[in-house]
Amino acid sequence: MVEKRKIKDKVVVKPTVAELMPVVDVTGTEAFEMRDGTYLDMVQLTSKDIYSLNEEEKDHDVFSLAYLLQAYTHPLKVVPLNTPLNLERQKISIERQIRQHQTPAYLPFLLKKKQELEYLEEHRTNRDYLLFFYADDERTLRERKTHLYKLLRRSNPMRELTLDQKVHVLYQLNNPNTKPQLDA
Repeated sequence: MVEKRKIKDKVVVKPTVAELMPVVDVTGTEAFEMRDGTYLDMVQLTSKDIYSLNEEEKDHDVFSLAYLLQAYTHPLKVVPLNTPLNLERQKISIERQIRQHQTPAYLPFLLKKKQELEYLEEHRTNRDYLLFFYADDERTLRERKTHLYKLLRRSNPMRELTLDQKVHVLYQLNNPNTKPQLDA
């Protein structure tokens, strides 16, 4: 009798990950169609060094972001991502210089520079901010993107992401143990 109850209470496991994901398809404008029929697009906010700004510039940025939150009444999500530094190009350049230089006086400096790059790559991350915005159709999504560009043009200009970068972001959000690739 107890065994029959266990069989009835069995949890149904969905057969594929695709049935769990809210994203169904990619549109021709490189936006994402969601399972509920809405559309999603994302852009990256350009960040700036807030410590080098004077008080007037800081106030302008704060008021500009506050105005964005008041003026843009549609669904909007700000997603911060810590992305590891990718210094492969710099390391390759240093290694090439190590191979090419015959002067032994340069070698310690180049080796130290290579160690510094490896340390930075291991222990430092960049903080990237993404804006996710939604609409019921693609036309409205494009209009909302233009509206966001206008609202953030002076304080935090937006940077368009390629389709590969958008897919990597969605992959990162659904697989937190992987490294994102925003600067591909």
